[in-house]
Amino acid sequence: MSERSSLILRLIESVDSRTSYIKAKLGILVPSQIRSLRLQSEMPRQADLAKAAGLHQSRISMFETPGAANMTIETLAR
Repeated sequence: MSERSSLILRLIESVDSRTSYIKAKLGILVPSQIRSLRLQSEMPRQADLAKAAGLHQSRISMFETPGAANMTIETLAR
């Protein structure tokens, strides 16, 4: 059985595996999307985004680092 097939089988059979897989993917995809959207916006600097969101620049940096931040939906909305 291939590695991919094995992963799919684990995901089908185990809720815990699915939960872990989704958390890991979100931990990479969300920070990448935040950075990408920031760079395409009218405020490409982290400091500008932080000011607009009412946050510190270091917090924006943490949000853009895969796996580093635990953010809330409210913070993402800002």
